[in-house]
Amino acid sequence: MVSREGEWLVIDGRLINPTGERRHIFVREREEPLLFLPALVQVYDRQNKLIPMEVDYRDLTHGARPAWVRKEIDEEGIPFQIRTRQADHFSLVPESHARLWVLTAEGMEKLTLAQSLPPAELGRPSKWSKPVDGTRCRIRMAKKRFTKGEPIRFFFQAESDFSKADILWTEPSTLRLSAEIRIDGKPLPKWKVRNPGGYVYSFPFQREITLPRLELAFGRHTLSIRVKGRGGSYVNQRNEKRRKFKGTLVSKEVTFEFEPRGPAALAPGN
Repeated sequence: MVSREGEWLVIDGRLINPTGERRHIFVREREEPLLFLPALVQVYDRQNKLIPMEVDYRDLTHGARPAWVRKEIDEEGIPFQIRTRQADHFSLVPESHARLWVLTAEGMEKLTLAQSLPPAELGRPSKWSKPVDGTRCRIRMAKKRFTKGEPIRFFFQAESDFSKADILWTEPSTLRLSAEIRIDGKPLPKWKVRNPGGYVYSFPFQREITLPRLELAFGRHTLSIRVKGRGGSYVNQRNEKRRKFKGTLVSKEVTFEFEPRGPAALAPGN
């Protein structure tokens, strides 16, 4: 079964061996019914050209580190799940079909996963911001709709013509992309950031930003971001000097929907 979770293409399947011959595959052993398989997923567009993809390597074992084991594939089969999305989060190329290369005891085997794929749920990117010293930005929501209790995610993209800036530098201990995020025109209160260190982002770049679970009114909202750069220069370990972006980028707004979790949330009193 192939489904969508926002920008993610979720592939749930089962490897079955009805031949009677012994076939094996390497898996990570865990208690959950789904097993992650070491495999190469290839996704194609309508012209049968490969689309650059990335795979979700999140720890499906909730902190445990199970060993890789060699497991026989029988008639009952082995269930698996793979989550993948386009590497370019601002791509407008529709995905058409997917194939899977699986490592078995006999070598690599190619499987056709789906002849047609459900469309992605991403909203369209905002228009590019007004350039500041040759640098501009834009944003795109990871989903068109978010439910109550779900973190709101979006993508940020910045590029430069390198006339005055080579990198965007984020300050240590205040890593917010040196940014202010606005929903419906109002700045968000301080939002937590996981990494306490400074970062150097070489233009062009993209980044996913996850906001905390917000209490918003159900319905449509707008989101924008202001990115500040203090300027100056940065010298890396190879003694190469790069110019930091100086100025403020203000993105165009994008819209998203905020909804209840489901039918139960619509019941009286919720």
